[in-house]
Amino acid sequence: MSTLNPPPPDFFDAICNQAGKTISCTLGFSDPSIIEEPSEIVCDGTELLYSQERFVVGKRTYSGAGRPHVGCDPDHRRCDESVHTTGRTVLVDSGRAVIDASTDEIVFSAGKHRFDDYFARGDANALAPLCAALV
Repeated sequence: MSTLNPPPPDFFDAICNQAGKTISCTLGFSDPSIIEEPSEIVCDGTELLYSQERFVVGKRTYSGAGRPHVGCDPDHRRCDESVHTTGRTVLVDSGRAVIDASTDEIVFSAGKHRFDDYFARGDANALAPLCAALV
């Protein structure tokens, strides 16, 4: 198998296999737990506390020469998020967002990105469905 460029980071625990001209790496990692940290989300004058346990499983695909397949850009990232409570979805943040990893600037956005609207664009009403679900 050729050298991957860029290689998956060590903490991804990647397992790579070659099939024909394609190298496919499955990967996974977890972030440290966050317990009751301030979220900067304020509903009716009260800041919500944030807790998370995050486990990521994914796949990175390379050409036989070890380069990411066309459309894979290691300097940008895409995120989809949903907020659920008692079995129902109260807020969806999804679509495509291309963010320049070197500046953290949003260079392209399509779809509903309510967390970006709230935090990056200052729209205080963007998370209203979340606040309404807490009443």
